[in-house]
Amino acid sequence: MPKLFKDGDYVSVSYSTRREHLNFVGRVVGYENRKYLVKSIVMEYSRQKEDIILHVNTYEMKIATPDDFKKYLAFAKDTFNNIVKDQIDYPDNSYYNNPLKILYSSFVYKRMEDGALRRNFTTTKTIERSNYVQ
Repeated sequence: MPKLFKDGDYVSVSYSTRREHLNFVGRVVGYENRKYLVKSIVMEYSRQKEDIILHVNTYEMKIATPDDFKKYLAFAKDTFNNIVKDQIDYPDNSYYNNPLKILYSSFVYKRMEDGALRRNFTTTKTIERSNYVQ
C-alpha cells in the first residue's frame, strides 16, 4: 500500500494520546510500523527544550498550508514573548528560568520567521506514543 505522505513533506499534526494533545507543524522524516516519524518544527504554545520526533498516525496529519505556517509563526512569537515575560516576573523560579526553554523558543521563532524550516536545533529527542512529552 502506498504511503500518503513522503519524507520531507511538511504536515500539520493534531497528535493525541491518553496523556497528551499537541498541535504542531512538522516534517515527515520516516515511516515505520504503520506510523510516520514527524519532526516538530513549531508547536502551538509549547515550552519544549529541543526538537522532538513523534510517531504519528496518518489520520492525525494533513499537508501544511501557508495559513498553517502563518498561524504557527504567531504561536512561536507568543511563546517566546511569554517565556521572556515569565523570566522577568519570576526571576527566582527555576521552572520559568530554564535557559534551554528561552534558547529553544528563540530558535523556533527565528526558524519560522526566516522560513528556514530545515534548520535543525542542536538536540533532537524521539518520543514513543506511550511516553510523556516533557
